Amino acid sequence: MRKKILRDNDLIKKGVIAFIFICVPLLCLSCSPQWSVGVQADQEEFILNKKNVDEYQYLKNEVSECEGLPLEIALYQNGINVVDNIVINDPEGIQRTFLWEDIAETACITKKGATIIEEEEYHPEKIIVNIDKSNDLEHSLLDIFPTVAAALDIEIDEEFYTNPLVNHKSDNVVLFFLDGLSGQKFQSSVEEGLMPALQKTEFYTLALTVYPPRTTTASAAIITGRGPSENGVNKSGIRQTSLETICDVVADHGSTAVAVEGESLSFNLGNCETILSGDRNSDGSTDDNVFQNVVSVIENEMPNFFYIHFHGIDDVGHTYGPDSQVVIEKIIEINGYLEQIIERLPENTMVITFADHGMHPIDGKQDKGNHGNLIAQDMVVFIHILIK
Repeated sequence: MRKKILRDNDLIKKGVIAFIFICVPLLCLSCSPQWSVGVQADQEEFILNKKNVDEYQYLKNEVSECEGLPLEIALYQNGINVVDNIVINDPEGIQRTFLWEDIAETACITKKGATIIEEEEYHPEKIIVNIDKSNDLEHSLLDIFPTVAAALDIEIDEEFYTNPLVNHKSDNVVLFFLDGLSGQKFQSSVEEGLMPALQKTEFYTLALTVYPPRTTTASAAIITGRGPSENGVNKSGIRQTSLETICDVVADHGSTAVAVEGESLSFNLGNCETILSGDRNSDGSTDDNVFQNVVSVIENEMPNFFYIHFHGIDDVGHTYGPDSQVVIEKIIEINGYLEQIIERLPENTMVITFADHGMHPIDGKQDKGNHGNLIAQDMVVFIHILIK
């Protein structure tokens, strides 16, 4: 009998220990303080809390040093495209205003509800987001896909795409992809006569890119006509999509599709014949090699869809800063390539020129540039169309 009692006591002890290790943490979790922060952007309001901070974690870049979630991810997921500044209202009634371009890379909201800005911790009751006027631009890079399809008389399911920017049937469509050229820099370059190749205009607009404003995410939006939430390319490091691309659509239509890239393929374009352009003459740029490969393609057989990616503006912008003389010189150089290519194109060719993202000077390092934030310099690009 005594052994049975001891055995029963032992079972009870084990049960108590199991309860402590399994149930108590769950009870503590359910009793943990809940938090929420109201966010106001113009007339719209939404709430940030632990639930959506956890929900958005998959969008966080692996190299991010934010303990919780970069604040601009939460802003973009709630429909904000371009931020000018934010105002923090803390419980003591003190307001602090921060220019977004100064804090965008480091502003963070922790899983405990604290807002980290410039290494200071705040516990705001409300965050007021003053959006930039460009936040409401009518057009975006998603408009390129349906414009190409309409020009080549290819039927697509209109339910999933925006309307084409122009309605003109063309025998061929050329995409000039000018990596890293912001909308503002493009406008000033045209106004200052640096880009005479694009003086003729069928259509022109400033437009929004997608977040994060980087080549991979923007490329996916361009070639699928769908945003990051649909094409799955929602952060850096993803180089292909499961959705049908414009190359696939053109090829399925029985038309020819060719892409001329730089030294490597920035993104998997799908069913395009792809030609890479290494720096064969070791001059530090692939743009001249891209140009030579483009000319060879045209002289051999002009494709119905021609995707041409010049990387140089982005490259020198990172190295010397987006406002440097070197960037201006690179724009002039690429304009020369565009002029010669357009001259060789057959009649009734639609030429669509655009950028994937812009670039801002790095704070404290004006001779260096970067991109990836919800600021106008990064998010506002351009789309220019001419018909030869």
